[in-house]
Amino acid sequence: MSTSSCRLDCAATDTARTRSRTQSTPMIFFNHYWDGVPESPRWPKDKPLYLMPNIEMIELTPSHYWGVGAVLCKTHVCYDRVTRWYAENGNPRNAKVCYTKHTSSDQAEFARRRLGDDSIAPKEFLRSSISAFNYLFHPSYKRKLDRARSPIHIEHGMLTPQDFSKLTAESAFFMCPSWSEGYGHYINQARASGGVVITTDAHPMNELIVSNEMGVLVPARYQHDPKMLLGGKFRGEHGLKDPDDLLMRYNSRGLCNAVRDFISSTTPEQRATMGARARQQYHEDTKYFARSMRELREFART
Repeated sequence: MSTSSCRLDCAATDTARTRSRTQSTPMIFFNHYWDGVPESPRWPKDKPLYLMPNIEMIELTPSHYWGVGAVLCKTHVCYDRVTRWYAENGNPRNAKVCYTKHTSSDQAEFARRRLGDDSIAPKEFLRSSISAFNYLFHPSYKRKLDRARSPIHIEHGMLTPQDFSKLTAESAFFMCPSWSEGYGHYINQARASGGVVITTDAHPMNELIVSNEMGVLVPARYQHDPKMLLGGKFRGEHGLKDPDDLLMRYNSRGLCNAVRDFISSTTPEQRATMGARARQQYHEDTKYFARSMRELREFART
């Protein structure tokens, strides 16, 4: 056999192997962002689909869960509800439900590496000086802020990524009172910075701040959204049956009381310890996620 024909044969073999691997390699889709893709004539017929859902999203339907070979759950509430949903409504593809946890970028560490440690002011756990970032304030509320005499500084404009990362590294307190989360990346980034995180005492927020030794948990109660398939009171067929929903409600009094009680009952040293515990848990969860991805790779190869 000539050298040229050998090259052609080898190239054809490599192309066939690449095509085979491409057809058998699973594709992970985030939420419902795959509309029409598996139906495309260019899509390999037997290519595995994996779903990583934010289960509170109303766009997710039974067909999304029925059409995949695996569901990757970033939170325990996702793992629990998806598992029970399949038990109630069937699992035609025998989809595997995996509890993977997740991770987020460490903005505080990025700021230190980019700007240098000397450029980052130490966290001030003595005073509760809370900075908020929000560009969706109502105009009337902006006027009230401009006229307010409160000593608390509130940022209500856009920050550059570098300035925001620096602020994350320097802040000692983070207000994260979510009504609902698919995971909670901004809570996780607050954990990574080593600050005290104030968030809602409900899933999945309290999966990141698991106790009052790691942060401040604000009392909340469930409210139902009939458009959430896994919410518990879905208005339609094949909804999960559950007394609790995925949407929370709390009031300003409960939030303020939680912050006031926390400040009055802790010392700066205790607050710094809480932040250190949250940061340690961030790293532990990141390791868990890495192990889960290695296990997922082995599962995909079977």
